[in-house]
Amino acid sequence: MRGERLHQVLNGLAAESWIAGSPLGWLFVLDREAATFFLRSKSVVFPAAAVADAFEITDGPLSDAIRKNLISIEGNDHRRLRNLVNPAFNSREADRLRPVMLEHLENLWTRIADQGECEFVGEFAKWYPSLMIATVVGAPAEDAERLHGWATSFQRQFVARAELQEALGFLALRMRELELDGEVEFGSVAGVYGVERLPVRFRAGAV
Repeated sequence: MRGERLHQVLNGLAAESWIAGSPLGWLFVLDREAATFFLRSKSVVFPAAAVADAFEITDGPLSDAIRKNLISIEGNDHRRLRNLVNPAFNSREADRLRPVMLEHLENLWTRIADQGECEFVGEFAKWYPSLMIATVVGAPAEDAERLHGWATSFQRQFVARAELQEALGFLALRMRELELDGEVEFGSVAGVYGVERLPVRFRAGAV
């Protein structure tokens, strides 16, 4: 679900309540004020590790990268590491970078201003974070596209796994409809962004 359909669903849910559930058991906060409250609360944690667990990514290089990321670390270790990077994210540093922010935004706008309309995320929004990351780490702006590509490849691992499981589940369901006995088994997939094994066995009778 994406694009206009995503906006329609989220707006419909937000009209009914500030919070919504999901088939995965997670809750989605739909109200800006409530979201700000939770983002500032010290009693909640970012669910990166929980998302990895939901996709059965529990070991290997990808799992290590997720769990050792600053946003996934909790408690004293998080505070220690956060104190190391805080100087780069205070209001004074943000003010110093504002001219660069405006420059990147103006350059992105120049590319689409004469079109009259655009697909905002694809042509504008997705490039701005990569440009600013390149600026902060001292990389040339030309490397922003490469940084975006790396981030996309990292995130695609989760999408690919979900799509694979959905496809195999559909195939198992079709076997059941056709009254075929047996299993849908594709063995294992190795070397997918550090994931050693993807369990993709579905028994038709269990669907």
